Amino acid sequence: MDGTILIADDDKSIRKVLSQALIRAGCKVQTTTSLSTLIRWVKEGKGDLIISDVFMPDGNGIEALSEIKSIRPSLPVIIISAQNSILTAVEATQATAFDYVPKPFDLLDLLRRVSKALTSKKTKNYTGDRTVSVMDKDLPLVGKSTEMQSLYKFVAKLINIDLPIMILGESGVGKSLIASVIHNFSDLRTLPLKTLHSQDLNSSEGLSTLFNNTKGGTILLDEVGDLTMDAQSQLVRLLDTAPANIPRVISTSQYNLIELMEEGSFRRDLFID
Repeated sequence: MDGTILIADDDKSIRKVLSQALIRAGCKVQTTTSLSTLIRWVKEGKGDLIISDVFMPDGNGIEALSEIKSIRPSLPVIIISAQNSILTAVEATQATAFDYVPKPFDLLDLLRRVSKALTSKKTKNYTGDRTVSVMDKDLPLVGKSTEMQSLYKFVAKLINIDLPIMILGESGVGKSLIASVIHNFSDLRTLPLKTLHSQDLNSSEGLSTLFNNTKGGTILLDEVGDLTMDAQSQLVRLLDTAPANIPRVISTSQYNLIELMEEGSFRRDLFID
């Protein structure tokens, strides 16, 4: 690797470990315990990549991203944090961090992410978006396991995606909970979230009323695999003829929908274009 890495972390051991590893990998390193010093370096044009903790003595690393982006929009930032929650993952993603890595991190994995960030900067494949404020901090998703961290990062990428979302999993694993998190952290959070169960979707009139009442928000179709073929057909027709302010559709199912398609009991064109 080749580049200058700016490290901002108030943990001396983290700074030391990262510095030694990055120097061995061929990088130059500057470290600081101060966000104000980091911002000054950015203004001076120093650094090809930033690695920053979230909670610093003089501020918040994620909140500082907007200032960093206003000064140097193409400078990639990797956020590292011991505050391992869906909130941190969402805030880091929406604040246009290049990547988010929870502590404790795998050093080799972090080095791979650094290499990817430096390559993206050189090829100009990295662009940022505006910061989106996250309102609700009472989070239903908790956990520090590797599996939960992977879930946080994946859900964070879906928050404002403009496509239907299908959440699969066994009964009781929290599919509806994940759907509500996606809605409540998205730009649609001020609009309605309507949950419909398969038994509620037996008439085209009911579906049309639902779409109108949702007013561009989010519809959660609970256990879509239980829909009758007639209900599936009505839903496809409604999606095909819906107006521009069609709500986002999030569906859940405990069934293997590919198997249902192969059996002919689930329409392939419902969620696979």
